[in-house]
Amino acid sequence: MGLAHAARLKGDDVVALAMVGDGGTSEGDFHEALNFAAVWQAPVVFLVQNNGFAISVPLAKQTAAPSLAHKAVGYGMPGRLVDGNDAAAVHEVLSDAVRHARAGGGPTLVEAITYRVDAHTNADDATRYRGDAEVETWREHDPIQLLERELTERGLLDEAGKQAARDAAEAIGRRPARAHEPGPGARPHGPVRPRLRRAHTPTARATGPAAGRAGGRERVGGDAPMTTVAVKPATMAQALTRALRDAMAADPAVHVMGEDVGTLGGVFRVTDGLAKEFGEDRCTDTPLAEAGILGTAVGMAMYGLRPVVEMQFDAFAYPAFEQLISHVSRMRNRTRGTMPLPITIRVPYGGGIGGVEHHSDSSEAYYMATPGLHVVTPATVADAYGLLRAAITSDDPVVFLEPKRLYWSKDSWNPEEPTPVEPIGRAVVRRSGRSATLITYGPSVPVCMEAAEAARAEGWDLEVVDLRSLVPFDDETVCASVRRTGRAVVVHESGSFGGPGGEIAARVTERCFHHLEAPVLRVAGFDVPYPPPMLERHHLPGVDRILDAVGRLQWEAES
Repeated sequence: MGLAHAARLKGDDVVALAMVGDGGTSEGDFHEALNFAAVWQAPVVFLVQNNGFAISVPLAKQTAAPSLAHKAVGYGMPGRLVDGNDAAAVHEVLSDAVRHARAGGGPTLVEAITYRVDAHTNADDATRYRGDAEVETWREHDPIQLLERELTERGLLDEAGKQAARDAAEAIGRRPARAHEPGPGARPHGPVRPRLRRAHTPTARATGPAAGRAGGRERVGGDAPMTTVAVKPATMAQALTRALRDAMAADPAVHVMGEDVGTLGGVFRVTDGLAKEFGEDRCTDTPLAEAGILGTAVGMAMYGLRPVVEMQFDAFAYPAFEQLISHVSRMRNRTRGTMPLPITIRVPYGGGIGGVEHHSDSSEAYYMATPGLHVVTPATVADAYGLLRAAITSDDPVVFLEPKRLYWSKDSWNPEEPTPVEPIGRAVVRRSGRSATLITYGPSVPVCMEAAEAARAEGWDLEVVDLRSLVPFDDETVCASVRRTGRAVVVHESGSFGGPGGEIAARVTERCFHHLEAPVLRVAGFDVPYPPPMLERHHLPGVDRILDAVGRLQWEAES
């Protein structure tokens, strides 16, 4: 919209085409763009590709309007409805809209009715929300076949023309693959630099932090030993699902809501089965509108409910920041404690899954810097259950950060005798050591456990502290560990500049200055936007980068 407005201001003969899916029309940004365009009479055509589903959520759960094109009336612009599988009809309608804009008539909203025959992604199970008969019916209306048939019937396309079109399409499809082929001498799968000095076998990363406790006894809050029940392994995702189910069964005020949490069970299946068990009023599919989702949760909490909101991916939560910072975090203080907001905001976060942009952010620093929020993140199966139950029962808003790459990590856990975590704000020593302390949380805990094992070959005995809670922060446990070892490295996926590690290092230095043998160092993600999947292994903190930092902790005095 801004491009079209700028072109109009400069007197350029430009018409912008803005495309969006049916789910995206529920976003506040969509409505604001249409309103601005209509008020400023911007030369823009808004094309909505309505394929019937926003991943799994059908259009009927996105809007109550007869059609999306009807919404144009409210903005004061023309609205057109067209068969999106009829290429000629789409061309005609869009051409009319462009002529309207060029003549100074302003924007037009066009809704093209079509269908998504295949799944949303290769991780989507479309059989959960639609039937085979429906898909086959739409498959018969394939737009390419319809166009081919019409052009053939009109005598505009013969067999040679069909083959030429197929060859051209295949050539276009091959271009992206060729662009990513390595050139002469390239090493697309090699490390950034060779590391020949250390040999180690991955252990904890595949099975969860509990598998790497060879270095010492686990301590909660610095001193309480934990016991382990020998039961069959469970995944973190299963523990989260069980926590939600148990919370909903124990308290009818607990409501789960978010995009695709109902029929689909969430894109990571964490809410699988909840809608069927508790009904759609308790586990509710919402429109794709994060600010609207969280704003609705605020009202629900004010009325006595305990909403559990799922933000589908880390970076998808950003549109909700205004609600989060201006209302969720401030309501209790604003009302002098009379209006608590018991909202749990679940955010799958971090990298390690090969996700593209907006699917792998580590956004914890934003939440940590917002007074009024509790911020927690589990690293084990047991903590996933216990921390989520504690978050839901809290009368304060809790941002519950779920490490995506640990969803499928396994550990021994007894769902019939789950271990509660209370109170929020206690760290745990995952591995005892004497040489230095690795301070970490969430997805970096298994990496630090692996690094601690590898460090034995260097003669270092590393202690690993899992923070679990970023806000409130457990200064007592962290500082007790650093005072014992005299050295510390903070490890996290978030960027270094302005990241959590800077605050943690400052707190440790202020409280442990006279016990430190070296400055507190940080190992973090690089200060760049999250890289493409093929490069993320270089971006994420790994064993070698952690051991390099440990090697810089001024060991000269020890020799």
